[in-house]
Amino acid sequence: MIAVTFILGEVVLRVFNYFADSHIFYDGSYNRYRGKPHVVLYGYTLNSGGFNDTEFIAEPDDYRIIGLGDSFTFGIVPQNHTFLTKLESKLKQRLGKVKVFNMGISQTNPSDYYTILTREGADLKPDLVLLSFFIGNDFDVPRKPWFRHSYMLTALNYIYKVAWKVKDFAGHQPYCDSCDTFVRKEYLRIEKERLDSWQYHVPENGEFPGGNNGLFEGTVGILLSTRDYCKAHGAKFIVTIIPDELQVDERLQQDIIAEYFPKTSRLPYNVLTPTRMLTQRLGENQISYIDFYEAFKNAIPDQQLYKPSDSHWNIAGNEFAAQILADSLVKIIPNRNLIAQDIEHSPE
Repeated sequence: MIAVTFILGEVVLRVFNYFADSHIFYDGSYNRYRGKPHVVLYGYTLNSGGFNDTEFIAEPDDYRIIGLGDSFTFGIVPQNHTFLTKLESKLKQRLGKVKVFNMGISQTNPSDYYTILTREGADLKPDLVLLSFFIGNDFDVPRKPWFRHSYMLTALNYIYKVAWKVKDFAGHQPYCDSCDTFVRKEYLRIEKERLDSWQYHVPENGEFPGGNNGLFEGTVGILLSTRDYCKAHGAKFIVTIIPDELQVDERLQQDIIAEYFPKTSRLPYNVLTPTRMLTQRLGENQISYIDFYEAFKNAIPDQQLYKPSDSHWNIAGNEFAAQILADSLVKIIPNRNLIAQDIEHSPE
């Protein structure tokens, strides 16, 4: 009876996923988590490509920026508060005609970013590609766990590990900037799991333990490919490094210590290891980057920049990041206002 029920459930879920295309079930494509075109999220409508932005239209003389990344880039806050929307507004105020295209898709990684750029971003003819690298999980290489072969086991795992522990399902109710996303204990488990992943382990002689140096080098290799693609197509390439909250918030670190490491009263690994390794390799390969670590670490004692029990930025965090980016990018983007003035005043 149990076997029959399981098989029936398997069939029903596969049929359901065929028509509903749910993100719960495994799919190696980055489209698994792509937004649905024209769906309303927190009062704002996704564009026809399922991106959290207006339609991708630019004037011929716009300076064009493509933003790549995961859920940080897509945005878990309302569309008008995402850091790329804010960045576009700030750059327009200071430089004139600038267009930022938000091509972020949740649950993606650097390999996906490269594919999105080459398949979907090329036609936009970007002047600058801004790739947001989240330290928390962008080193991970997607693997298909054994239970993912079964839709029933996948659904049961989702219910056990995620569904009942999430307080706010994105977009299904009005956005709450001060509400916890996960119950606190579950969020601490998520951050502890990230801390245990290979990239936080202190390298010995420049090598990550457990044979994971290949994973690190693979990630760097993808960034090099993105750099080379941008160069070949006349676009600048900049990596923005987004810290995990456990790296910058000492209060969260203390909560993790109290929950998991009460005997030692300290974290077992250096939380800055992955950031230091990444910035070193970016520098060695002449890849420009903007590291948010110091700015967020210095600002957090005085203000909340991450959504409660959620590793994503809140509205203030998105605003803070946009200001850092605007202050940096204004130094390298041509001032469209001055160019227009020069054209207007040039002798015939």
